[in-house]
Amino acid sequence: MSENTMTREFLVTGASGQLGTELRRAALPAGYAIHALDRAALDLTDTAAIAAKLAERPWAAVINGAAYTAVDKAESDQVTAWAVNTMAPAAFARACAVAGIPIVQVSTDYVFAGDKDGAWEVNDPIAPLGVYG
Repeated sequence: MSENTMTREFLVTGASGQLGTELRRAALPAGYAIHALDRAALDLTDTAAIAAKLAERPWAAVINGAAYTAVDKAESDQVTAWAVNTMAPAAFARACAVAGIPIVQVSTDYVFAGDKDGAWEVNDPIAPLGVYG
């Protein structure tokens, strides 16, 4: 198969969540596909598993849409929330940098303190008020 006819896959995490569900429904250009993983397919608390998954093939890009989203529960399950919302994105970023793969990291406005009047900007300082953020 020539490079022009090969299907390029986007690795998408959080397949069963709101974002992952919508991404799986998205219309893609010819030659592109979504390879969506849920938590059963990739343990986001295992940074070695993340690196191994990215090394499996030359992904077109990674879209990390997975997160520990139980805001209140994150305060009592801090280890898991930190692993999924902080360590996993860092592991994806490292592995993508090594492989030269673009990454889109989806986040939340909970990373900010909530004291700004107006829209948040990419370069605004972060100051999460809880473990979730």
